[in-house]
Amino acid sequence: MRDENFKNSVIISCRVFDLIGFGGPFTLRIKHLIQKIWLLGVEWDESLPEDIISLWADWWEEVPQLTDFSIPRCYFSDPLVNNFKTLELHLFSDASTKAYGTVAYLRVTSSNKEILISFVASKNRIATLKTLTLSRLELMGALLSARLSSNILKALKLDIP
Repeated sequence: MRDENFKNSVIISCRVFDLIGFGGPFTLRIKHLIQKIWLLGVEWDESLPEDIISLWADWWEEVPQLTDFSIPRCYFSDPLVNNFKTLELHLFSDASTKAYGTVAYLRVTSSNKEILISFVASKNRIATLKTLTLSRLELMGALLSARLSSNILKALKLDIP
């Protein structure tokens, strides 16, 4: 990183755009690091502490590996999907004291009982600075699931249970 300050860290980390969330575990690490910088009280143009620079550099070195990662996004091109018996949307959420998130999968069962499961999307959030109970964070994860489900159903224009 050219100038190791808070502002440049945020600007550069925003270059990693993850619309559907398959890089969630990766982007969550930088969100947590930015929160840590904030907690240290580092000013916008102030240099970062060496331990933060090291963590940030480790994260940034992994960015090129994201280009090797791909997930098929065309759910309805497979003959199995076009001849489906059931189509289900499954969402799972979880939380920890640091973050909470959700992931969605599409499960297709064909008339000859073949099953195809596809990743659809995921979302995550860093836990707020205000201390919340794990139960509250779990509820926030469930809310994130409900919102993601609603958005997926609208986008796919399907009536999925």
